[in-house]
Amino acid sequence: MAEPVDTREIAVSGDPAQARASVVQALESRGFSVTWHDEWSGTAEKGSKGKQLLLGGFAPHLQAGLALHAIDAGTVVRLTRPSVGVSGGLMGRAKAVKQFNGVVDDVVAAFRQSGVLLEG
Repeated sequence: MAEPVDTREIAVSGDPAQARASVVQALESRGFSVTWHDEWSGTAEKGSKGKQLLLGGFAPHLQAGLALHAIDAGTVVRLTRPSVGVSGGLMGRAKAVKQFNGVVDDVVAAFRQSGVLLEG
C-alpha cells in the first residue's frame, strides 16, 4: 500500500497576494520553478522526471502542489507532495520525503523571518 500524500498547511498573516509572493520567492531560491494553474493554485517542480527514471535516486525529481486560501486571520498556504518518489526506488522515495520536509521547513522559515508566520 502506498504511503499517503503529505499535506502541510502554513498559516500566515496578510493577504493571499503577499503570501503568494513570499512562497514563490522561498521556492525559487531553492531551485524550484513555479507554474500557476490559476491565481491561487500551482505546482513547484525541481529536477527531471526523465533523469530520475534513468538514474533513479541519484537524480531526484520533486514536485510540490501549492494552494492559497484566505482565512479570517490571513492566509493558509497548503503544500502537498503528490508523489512518493517511487520511480527512484526506495532511495528516491526516501529522498523525496526528506526533500519535501526540507521545502516545508524552508517556507516556514521564510515566513517566520518576515514576521508573518501565525504560530499554533
